[in-house]
Amino acid sequence: MNTFIEPYKILGACFRQPTTELFETLQELELFRESLRSCSLEALRREYALLFSLTVGGGIAMNEIEYVDTHGFNKTQLLADISGFYQAFGMRVAAGERVDFVGVEMEFMHWLLTKEKHALDRNEQSNAQVCGDAARAFLKEHAGCWVPSVGQRLLQETRLPFYRNVGQALVDFIESECQRLEVEPAVMTLVPSAPGPITDDHECPCGV
Repeated sequence: MNTFIEPYKILGACFRQPTTELFETLQELELFRESLRSCSLEALRREYALLFSLTVGGGIAMNEIEYVDTHGFNKTQLLADISGFYQAFGMRVAAGERVDFVGVEMEFMHWLLTKEKHALDRNEQSNAQVCGDAARAFLKEHAGCWVPSVGQRLLQETRLPFYRNVGQALVDFIESECQRLEVEPAVMTLVPSAPGPITDDHECPCGV
C-alpha cells in the first residue's frame, strides 16, 4: 500500500453504501480487521443508514456544500469549481453521483496523487508538478476544509467500532496530509448542527 495514496481511496470507500464486496475488502485490511471481526454486513448497513440518512435525527452530511456558509449563488460556484478540478485532470463522476460527496473528493485526491506518481516514475517532472500542485490546491480549498468535520461527527455519533475507526483515521490522515503537503486549509465558517440522538426506531462509484 502506498502510504500517501491508497488511504484516500480506502477511506473514501467507507462512505459508500456497504456491499458484500466492500465488506469483504475492508475485512482484509489491517486498519479495519479488528473493528470488523465481530461485525456483520447487516449491522454495518444498519449503522450506515442510521448515521447518514438525513431523514433520521438530522444525519451526518457527506457533501461539502452542507459545510459551507454561502448563499445559493456561491454554492453553485463551489460546485463548479470542484467540477473544474475533475474535468482538468480527466476524472469522470458517475451519473447521479454528487461531485462534492466525500467519497468522490477522496477518490479525486487518490487520482491526482496516482497521476503524480506515474509522472515521476516516467521522469516527467513538469506533469508531476502540475498534479502535485493541484492536489495541494484541492486539499487547501476543498477536502482539507471539511472532511475532518465528517470524521469528528462520526466519532461523536457512531455506536459501531468500525465507524469510530473510520472517523479517527479520517481526522488523523487528513491532518497528516496537510502537514506533508504543507497546506493550511481554508476555514469553513459553518458546520451542520449536531443531529438528534440516534435510536433503534429508526452504488455509484466514481469513474475514471
